Amino acid sequence: EKYPFSVMRWGLCATADAVHDCHIDAEGFATACSVLSGEKYWLVALPPDMDFGGFASAATYLESYNEHMQNDQGWVIVALKLTPGTTLIMRPNTPHLVVTLAPSICFGSHFYCSSTLRDTCFGIYHCFVQRDFITNHTHPESRRLLFYILVSIHKAMEIDEEYLRLCKTKQHIPHLPNLGSFKGLNDLLCVINLIDLGSAIFAERY
Repeated sequence: EKYPFSVMRWGLCATADAVHDCHIDAEGFATACSVLSGEKYWLVALPPDMDFGGFASAATYLESYNEHMQNDQGWVIVALKLTPGTTLIMRPNTPHLVVTLAPSICFGSHFYCSSTLRDTCFGIYHCFVQRDFITNHTHPESRRLLFYILVSIHKAMEIDEEYLRLCKTKQHIPHLPNLGSFKGLNDLLCVINLIDLGSAIFAERY
């Protein structure tokens, strides 16, 4: 099958005063954005306890997610000014709004990361429930990458004794979840559950 590079890398030109309304990026993607010219404000909403698990609540999008969230619910709104030479890396399932201050050109990428698989799964569930309300586009072909990640983890568990040894010592393991930690195990179980439920939550399968 064709590897979905087309949805993982992108370029964007924007005029001054252009506003990209509040949304989360589709398919549970993490996002990187680099500015080549111009200026942008990237406004990010963070839950009050800074625990991204709070994004799992449907109320986050159905009730709490509104213009009063900063004052009434204690969310933290962070405004980041992106100028030429700066790069923003944003974890999956993060509500954000982008305002272009001056005509700009930027490029970036969407990607999946083993350390944020739980947030990826939350983002996919939210996009399924409120597709056109909280995200601007869907890229169902990219979801096969999650299957590739799961296959890679399984291969490491099956044949890489060093990986399992590192899990027992709870050391950081690049590109693989640490199954010796609750978070690492939870990340793995979330993506397994998502793949098992694929035919139920991916409308394209029907």
